Amino acid sequence: MGFKQIAKNCLATTTLQKLLEALPWKDFVQVHRSFIVRRDRIFEQRRASLSLDNGIEVTIGRSCRKNEII
Repeated sequence: MGFKQIAKNCLATTTLQKLLEALPWKDFVQVHRSFIVRRDRIFEQRRASLSLDNGIEVTIGRSCRKNEII
């Protein structure tokens, strides 16, 4: 698994599934097939999206909506 720092972003050269397995499961959650979110950064949860504490809106995938995220 490789990581490359690009400005404030981090580029991972692995699959999201492998990345999720490497992260502490209590701290991170996959909310979409393209997004993994740190739980303590979630400001508000709505039916189809999350607001993060930095103002970014993240879509919750249909298969993840049935699971309690927060």
